[in-house]
Amino acid sequence: MGGVGSGRLPKSAAAHREAGTFRSCRHLNDLASVVSPAEPKKPRGLGKLAAAHWNKVVGHHKGKGTLCELDAMFIQYASELWELYQEARKAAKKNPGDFHISSNVVKYGSMWKDAARLLGMTPVDRPRVKAEPTKKTTLPTRHR
Repeated sequence: MGGVGSGRLPKSAAAHREAGTFRSCRHLNDLASVVSPAEPKKPRGLGKLAAAHWNKVVGHHKGKGTLCELDAMFIQYASELWELYQEARKAAKKNPGDFHISSNVVKYGSMWKDAARLLGMTPVDRPRVKAEPTKKTTLPTRHR
């Protein structure tokens, strides 16, 4: 059976060090230890709730190398969805009988949940978000 994505997720280098099973020949290229050269920059014009969401997402990933500048648009999308979802919830509490408002709560919530999974915001998806490995060039060694 097997295949791509089957089986357990690999341990991080820190977990191997803690367990005493760290081997530099196997765990040196650990994905969790790669640091991204540039983190996403917060866009202007985010609302109060969207800006708070942005800060939480970027703050969680800071220094892990899991985000880069290209992720700014997706984080902005997720942050704006969070703000729309929260505003729709407030409107639904004020007018619980309005079908259109309550359906917007469900739509925005579902869309945000899908985006949150990709950003590793759920406990199940958190270990799946990893940094891209950097390619190291090694010089060939001569054996005598």
